[in-house]
Amino acid sequence: GRTEQLAMLATAFETVRNGGTVCVTVQGKSGQGKSTLVEHFLNSLLDDRRAVVLKGRCYQQESVPYKAVDAVMDNLSRYLSSLSQLEVEAILPRDIAPLTQIFPVLSRVEAVARAPRSGSPIADQRELRKRAFAAMRELLARLADRTPLVLLLDDLQWGDRDSSELLVELISPPQAPALLVLACYRSEGAPQNVFA
Repeated sequence: GRTEQLAMLATAFETVRNGGTVCVTVQGKSGQGKSTLVEHFLNSLLDDRRAVVLKGRCYQQESVPYKAVDAVMDNLSRYLSSLSQLEVEAILPRDIAPLTQIFPVLSRVEAVARAPRSGSPIADQRELRKRAFAAMRELLARLADRTPLVLLLDDLQWGDRDSSELLVELISPPQAPALLVLACYRSEGAPQNVFA
């Protein structure tokens, strides 16, 4: 019974395959099947190996920085670990250190851990965010150049400002990475700051 919505998601994915950046919000009341709809769509992509899908979910009681993308970064780390060192080196941003400072899980990837570092860790938080966001954007753009990329962010009604600012930076022109962002949230708890 969700043929129309699945067709919309398929159209959004085709836009991404053609180099576009698309953010689709999937909203509804709790229990209306948002997650089932999105999982069905993503499974069709994964079954055909048509995309790399990085999933994340917010939890109401969780209190970590960048909680909407924390699990996405865990999945990204696992995906990069599945590639050869040469493949990872080819897509790494020139300045990966600030991103690993915010998301240490990336340092589990051998090629990331061995990447050249310039200088000591960045103490100024604004400068750290600016450089980390730029590195994330560059990494996703290079990854998206190789294969279509989908980010699933579920339960964004419990998201945080840090995640919102990172996500807005990722999808803002000019030269945003070619990716599909699926932002799912409950309409009765609509996020106040995500993509605002």
